[in-house]
Amino acid sequence: MERPCFFMTPKELNASSSPKWRLAVVTNALTRPVYHLLSKCEVDRRFEIEPCSYVGKFKGNAN
Repeated sequence: MERPCFFMTPKELNASSSPKWRLAVVTNALTRPVYHLLSKCEVDRRFEIEPCSYVGKFKGNAN
C-alpha cells in the first residue's frame, strides 16, 4: 500500500466508532486504481489522525 492521506470531518470521525464503519482508500485513481477497505482498528494502526483546520464563527454584535 502506498502512503495515502485523507481528510475527515469531525462527524466522519465520530461515525468511525460504529462497528459497521469502514474507510475506503483509493490509490492510483488516475492510472491503475487500487482500493483498500479498512476497519477502524486498521485505520488506527496505519494512520495518525490529527486536526488540520479550525472554523471561525461570528460571535454576533461585538462592540
